Amino acid sequence: MSDLSGLGLLTWVYPPGLVDRVVAACGRAERRQRLLPARLVVYF
Repeated sequence: MSDLSGLGLLTWVYPPGLVDRVVAACGRAERRQRLLPARLVVYF
């Protein structure tokens, strides 16, 4: 069960490309490089 939990499951259900498109559609795209990209903020 532990293999199906966590960030791995989230990236499988919500692919990174989809998350990036949603972040851009909401007007929250990154203006500069950060240690924690917008995509990871959405997952967490």
